[in-house]
Amino acid sequence: MGRHIAKIVAMSLLAVACLADVAQAAPPAIVSTTVSAATTTSVVLEARINPNEKATKYHFEYGPQDCSSNPCTSTPDEQIKSGNEAVTVSTEVKNLAPGTTYHLRVVAKHSNEAGGEVAGADRTFMTYLLPPQFGGCPNEALRTENPAAARVERQSSALPDCRAYEQATPVGKNGGDVTGYPSYERAAADGNGIIYLSASGVPGGAGSQEVPAYLASRGASGWSSHGMLPPANTGQFAELLGWTPNLADIYSAAGFLSEPDTFTLLRSGAGAPPSTIADYAPEASYFFAGAVEDGSVVLYETGAGVEGNTVAGISKVYAWDRATDTLHQVDVFNDATSPSRGAFAGSYDWVHGANVEGLESGGAFSGYYTQDEHAMAADGSAAYFTEAGSGQLYVRLNPTEPQSPTITNGSGEEVCTNLAEACTLHVSASQKHNGKGEGGGDPAGTRPAAFMAASADGRRAFFTSSQMLTDHANTGPEKEPAAVVRSDKEGENVQNCAFTHAQDVAVDAEHIYWINLESGAIGREKIDCTDPEEEFIPAAQLEVEPGVSVAANPRGLAVKDGFLYWANAAREDEGTIGKAKLNGDGPATEINQEFVKGARNPQAVAVDSVFVY
Repeated sequence: MGRHIAKIVAMSLLAVACLADVAQAAPPAIVSTTVSAATTTSVVLEARINPNEKATKYHFEYGPQDCSSNPCTSTPDEQIKSGNEAVTVSTEVKNLAPGTTYHLRVVAKHSNEAGGEVAGADRTFMTYLLPPQFGGCPNEALRTENPAAARVERQSSALPDCRAYEQATPVGKNGGDVTGYPSYERAAADGNGIIYLSASGVPGGAGSQEVPAYLASRGASGWSSHGMLPPANTGQFAELLGWTPNLADIYSAAGFLSEPDTFTLLRSGAGAPPSTIADYAPEASYFFAGAVEDGSVVLYETGAGVEGNTVAGISKVYAWDRATDTLHQVDVFNDATSPSRGAFAGSYDWVHGANVEGLESGGAFSGYYTQDEHAMAADGSAAYFTEAGSGQLYVRLNPTEPQSPTITNGSGEEVCTNLAEACTLHVSASQKHNGKGEGGGDPAGTRPAAFMAASADGRRAFFTSSQMLTDHANTGPEKEPAAVVRSDKEGENVQNCAFTHAQDVAVDAEHIYWINLESGAIGREKIDCTDPEEEFIPAAQLEVEPGVSVAANPRGLAVKDGFLYWANAAREDEGTIGKAKLNGDGPATEINQEFVKGARNPQAVAVDSVFVY
């Protein structure tokens, strides 16, 4: 008898536990509601529903008003099997009214249960209008409700899908045509602006132009055109630099003929007076690289003359905060240092190759479409830059905020502790650990990374590199880096001295000298391949015209009578011959990058007791 009572009690407890489980079961979850494949009279209704472990019934409701408080049409109930992941469901509805806005929601509940219904959020969709020949395009409504749209309707040529033409540029163009060029042809996302060129000029298009660029804007009274450069009182000449995606802000640089290498960076709107972003300064140059959508933060590159940047030919990257009228350097590392050879927004000049020439320039200065590539995120939360010389890609997070504190992690790296503040991340750092190189990396060593584009929010970047950066990368067989190799005169006893990116070689009784193809420095090592000095003679810049400096780009080496000579192929049809005094194991002295001037793209050098060739 006692056993039977215990069994009944146990079964009762089990029943209570089961009822408790039922009471606590989560109802279905409506993850999203969408529509697709809309026509004039039909549409596909879609939803994602998580049944939360139980079989679930669902249906759609649609009508002219919110279905939570008004009668609506319901689709037949359908069923989803039990599970714990969102399932996509859909159904097609027909016989809808053309050109009509409908409300939509989805309702779901667990099968075989009373109550427990859940409804998704209210959504709207609209069917397409009928073509004009079938009574579509409500012209009378356009005339009475929207005067601007009425003007559009009057210019319409009654196309079958209700398109209408508007003339964006003025009728009078001084007898000239409207033209375009890929670098300038841009339209605002909302369709209310277009950039165009007109060599003959446009009446009322203020701003004298070397490049005849104009902005046509659509307002309440129709289309109007404005010159995109500032008026003449800002400078005797000006240069158009760029614009925001909505064409609301235009950026230009203006200067004076008396100081042709000195500019002021300006911002203006269509037909509005300009405001100054960066002041007029000796040898200052500016290149617009991007801006957030509302123009509150502007990314640009600059040469010497700005914020302590006094080295001619060195480019830096800045973010200008409109609200506080302050500049923030973007190309800066977390220890407050910055690239010694400068940096560029976005990519290095990869079109010219991963060499000294290509790695010393890039970004907006070299004509890369940094805004289209999102070198700056649309909300200003990230800005990508490339270190000159190395071609390494970095991102500066929150560039207008104070620098985040850092700590040293287990790998000896300095990492930020507050990612809501400014922090620089090495985007192209190697993550390979199974290679034959140092630390399991690519034996070819560090290679440049060419920035291609980033997502609009700045969270993902796309770049190309010949370096194997991951354990699964395959850029070809693992290759040893370019090096100087020696052997005896019989070709025996071969020894690889393993110089980094070595090109050209010269020797004297005590040392081997070589050129680092990528850095542009001249290295030295003892004749027995010991004690390397990667920057025996550091990479240099040559001024090829007033205010313009480029990498010296050394080529060829020769040693004679205690001096080292080399050719500097700085730029096409321009170069010099360099010379330095050798002092045994001591550093070189009397370094003269322009020992011989006027050489035309020299590639090698030879010396005898009288002449340099």
